Amino acid sequence: MCFLTRIWGSLIFGSIIISIACTRGAPTTEPYKIGINAALTGPAADTYGPVYEAINIYFQKVNDAGGINSHPVRLLAEDDTSDATRAGTNATKLVQQERVSVLLLASPATTYGPVINAAKGGGIPLLMASVCPKEALPPSDSLIFCTASFGVLYDSAFAVSFIKEEAKDMAKLGLVALDNPVSRVGIDHAEKLAGDLGIQVVIKLVVPAAVTDYTPFAAQIQQAGANWVFAWAPWSPQIGPFEALQKLGWRGNYLLWAHQPAEEEFNRRKADNLYGLAGQSMFVEDLPIHKEIRAVAQKYKTTYPIEHLTEGWVAAMALEQALQRCGWPCGAREMQTALNTLDVDTKGLRGGKLTFTPDNHFRTKTYYKVYRWDTPRNTIITVRDWVGIDIEPGK
Repeated sequence: MCFLTRIWGSLIFGSIIISIACTRGAPTTEPYKIGINAALTGPAADTYGPVYEAINIYFQKVNDAGGINSHPVRLLAEDDTSDATRAGTNATKLVQQERVSVLLLASPATTYGPVINAAKGGGIPLLMASVCPKEALPPSDSLIFCTASFGVLYDSAFAVSFIKEEAKDMAKLGLVALDNPVSRVGIDHAEKLAGDLGIQVVIKLVVPAAVTDYTPFAAQIQQAGANWVFAWAPWSPQIGPFEALQKLGWRGNYLLWAHQPAEEEFNRRKADNLYGLAGQSMFVEDLPIHKEIRAVAQKYKTTYPIEHLTEGWVAAMALEQALQRCGWPCGAREMQTALNTLDVDTKGLRGGKLTFTPDNHFRTKTYYKVYRWDTPRNTIITVRDWVGIDIEPGK
């Protein structure tokens, strides 16, 4: 039987220490220690909480099966509530006091700077399970790695080419970004590529973070005559304009990045003109790996829907392989070496393996597929099956 002990600190400080210990069939020797800084509460918790939860149940499963190299895995998790100062404090604690062999970050981009500084200052590998920073792209920083399925410039390039192929020469494109640096970079890149492909961009909108009523933005899209829209942002600023457009009777096609809530939303809205650009397979495909995640989530009683667990599951698969390769004892340097040659079979969660090299800590190949709802079949269908794109330094 496996017991999960949680020590919850003051919400003011957002400190959470999680220890996983299993009493039957589990190793009792010294554990591997993984540090996690994540937005477990606060405004971004619905995005990053599932990442942590997936990693947590994954290693409960691993520990129940005997651990790794006969050692249990202990997760030391700290909640930054999306606050950059708190994130830096958390990371410093995990690196300097807890002496973890690897640090994982699942939090908004505003927390990156202090966490990266703490990891690099302590010589600890940092595995990002959120938007990949430029330091993870080739040629990569020696200590920064990223498992996230999305990469804004590559996503935008694929999205524009997909719209070109679908619309032929008839696309009048609207672009939607959130007013943050990463989202704006992605949409600016899409605008440039659209021009290169001869696609007319009729409107580009940057939505403020505090917006709750997207009707004025939807009205602008409709008035501009857009028949295709591409949005790349966190979930609400993507789906919000589409919902407002629906209410206005807009009949164009809308392509967004298929974040964790996408599958639920597709099933709820049943809108044939809503497309999801995905880096990971949806559970509607019911692959063996989806069945495995369902079973583990049911056993360990997760709080988030299973469709939200894929990003964290892939990160956990990467950590498990790195720990296996690291051996025992596993220090920061040995962990860095193990991550440098990561080659994870994602078992269909993605279009192929997640592979790192010493100078590419993003992935050697990225994969995309496109989904939408199909009313005649009453289900989500694949519009474009997996397409692989080689990742080359400097491109």
